[in-house]
Amino acid sequence: MDDQRDCADVYGRIVFLGRLRISPAVLRHELGHKDGLPSTTVYSITQTTDGFLWIGTGDGLIRFDGFQFIQPGLPGMGLGSLGQVTALASIKSDDVLLVGTGTGLLVSWSGSLQVSTMLGSPVEPFWRS
Repeated sequence: MDDQRDCADVYGRIVFLGRLRISPAVLRHELGHKDGLPSTTVYSITQTTDGFLWIGTGDGLIRFDGFQFIQPGLPGMGLGSLGQVTALASIKSDDVLLVGTGTGLLVSWSGSLQVSTMLGSPVEPFWRS
């Protein structure tokens, strides 16, 4: 009788385990200085239609192509001259990247065309609902 109960118990556990749905593993990979990210203080992230990730950091604007981090120079501005980039937004319909800084600079950038405006206060992060 004990053997039958033990078999039934084991069989019940196998059936129960067979009904469990196991979700696929969540992959997590942290990127930082060792990967070429100049600043690990990140204020904003957006993705443009060409697939690049743009990262607003304490040390400026960074572009990530999936392999490496690049600090691009905006036309008419030196490399890293933006300072603290606090807000980013991608306007997909116009293929425009909006960049806001802690010093109040707001830049609209589309390829080689750049328009910038100095605001009276730091640019807060852009939010979409």
